[in-house]
Amino acid sequence: MARLEDYAYQPAVPNTGDFLTDMLAMDKKVAEESAAALLNYRETGSITGCFWSHPVADNYATYRVSSARPLTLQHVAIGDAYAVPAAHIRGLNAADIKEALDWKMRWAALP
Repeated sequence: MARLEDYAYQPAVPNTGDFLTDMLAMDKKVAEESAAALLNYRETGSITGCFWSHPVADNYATYRVSSARPLTLQHVAIGDAYAVPAAHIRGLNAADIKEALDWKMRWAALP
């Protein structure tokens, strides 16, 4: 059973005051962190720092694994900042996160 952090994860990017520029910078930073965390997961099996996404409306709700034990997720408030109900998060376990990461790696390996 997963827990949900009380505060959202904010990628460390400078605030320029321009919404579009800031959102693009945050998207880029999250993509970089996600790629590094996925590589770490591939090498070590550790899910801490990895990102999990779930489809919502016309985009995704994104969460970062802040702790593997106990499994704790942190909402990533970027873009439209979509979220899933907390009950959905509480129903997740580490195997669910690993399965999603494994599928992400399989898709990335396709030509």
